[in-house]
Amino acid sequence: MRSATFSSLAILASSLLVKEALAGRYDVRKRAKVTELVVISEEVYVTAERDGSFKTGAHIPVATVTIHGSAGSAKVDHDPVEVNKPVAVPVQANQPVADATTSAKAVQKPTQAAGDNGAAFAEKPKPDPPSTHTPKKTTLATVKAPAAPTPSAPSNTSPSSGVKRGIAYNDQSLLSAFTSSGKFGWVYNWGSAPQYNGATIPSGLEFVPMLWGNTTDYTQSWVSNAEKAIASGSKHLLAFNEPDRGDQANIDPVTAATGYKKYMEPFAGKAQLGSPAVTSDQQDPTKGIPWLKRFLSACDGCTIDFINIHWYGGGDLALAVKNFQDQVQAAYKAGGSKKPIWVTEFRYEGADANGFLKQVIPWLDSQASVERYAYFMAAQGFLTDGKALSTTGKTYVSL
Repeated sequence: MRSATFSSLAILASSLLVKEALAGRYDVRKRAKVTELVVISEEVYVTAERDGSFKTGAHIPVATVTIHGSAGSAKVDHDPVEVNKPVAVPVQANQPVADATTSAKAVQKPTQAAGDNGAAFAEKPKPDPPSTHTPKKTTLATVKAPAAPTPSAPSNTSPSSGVKRGIAYNDQSLLSAFTSSGKFGWVYNWGSAPQYNGATIPSGLEFVPMLWGNTTDYTQSWVSNAEKAIASGSKHLLAFNEPDRGDQANIDPVTAATGYKKYMEPFAGKAQLGSPAVTSDQQDPTKGIPWLKRFLSACDGCTIDFINIHWYGGGDLALAVKNFQDQVQAAYKAGGSKKPIWVTEFRYEGADANGFLKQVIPWLDSQASVERYAYFMAAQGFLTDGKALSTTGKTYVSL
């Protein structure tokens, strides 16, 4: 789903650009050529990507100065432009952090090998959404995983129902770094099959399959892989990954409901079924909790055993903690205050990730409404450093 190669957060910078437009026109009354000079002040946001490259956003007009004149005179018009500048850090105390403004988010789309055997997921960086919140497609080429044999069934043993903490991974060889603590009970990798090329998942961890999207790339092997996982001990299934984002599953609520009924509902009673995982974007009424509410309305009669959400945010630590808690509580309310919450992705993108975890992990463990959670993710630069735990990973394991 995501790139494990970047190591620093994107930074936001701005520079003032001044453009001059010199145009000639004729004064009809005098038939004399008049020169017009237009000076346009613009602001552009520059983002440093995790791969070391830089990306500029759209130029935003700040003000214009128009100079009209002939050979011996000139008239100056000042035309200020009102600008709704994007805000990198939320400023409303009760507003959940907008997923669209956090730049450490990355693409979660798994790359399938030939034959869609649930092949290993290759993660790639995701470009930041523009300030209009209109999602833009990634321009990076899809990374193809090598052809892999049909994955074998997971060797799961069902964890205790009280084990909330989980691990999101792409490389199953990293999972052993987490298991000695005994605090983890489940794992997932954004795909429907758990292991590839002979690698296995440590015993005692429940693999939870995910139907990432509703296209044939993901649906054609879904039934067989889900059945195999259930037969081997998986007790839960996850639906679509961030369908409210154009660069993720990208499914409208009605279409998602139709797909859920077709691909998820047949497993009702065989496993616990989770809703599509929505983002924490609260600035766009077509995303986040509003998307979830429309899906729940459209999926009338669906078996939805738990609500799945994601959260990313930065800025002030205390505010981020509150925004995270607000997102969890809003999702619980949207589900009718009866369905437990899974937070299968969350990450604080400020400077003190350890401080964030020290506050939210005990809170999550204390909430009866929260059934499971997984901090992002078992990968280099995140929860792991090589094959060992990173500083943040050690905190996640020790709490």
